[in-house]
Amino acid sequence: MRKISVSCIVPYFRGERYLPGFLNNVLKQSMLSQMEIVLAHNEPTSTELETVEKFKRAHPGVINHLIVKTVEAISVSMNRCIKNANGRYVAIWNVDDLRTPNSLELQAAFLDKNSGPVLVYGDYL
Repeated sequence: MRKISVSCIVPYFRGERYLPGFLNNVLKQSMLSQMEIVLAHNEPTSTELETVEKFKRAHPGVINHLIVKTVEAISVSMNRCIKNANGRYVAIWNVDDLRTPNSLELQAAFLDKNSGPVLVYGDYL
């Protein structure tokens, strides 16, 4: 079983145009073997389901796919993700955001080395 350092919580509703780019960006992460995507998928379309299932078959264990039959508030979806997270740390990642390949690794390493901070973030555009 993989040791999960970072669980990325991803509340999701109708982001089909961003989903392929998001999944491609996930694969570029330097700590891919130590992270998971916890995807709270609200009212998924058949195309979205096919895209996620194809990714899961090609990359087992990366996505924890939570299907939500009816749309729920984003805070409820985020809490659902957190409840199902397996990592030591939790990161928020939206499907319309791209991360640099080492952003999660740098943030986790900083938290590992420093016991005081409880929140970190990186530069963004």
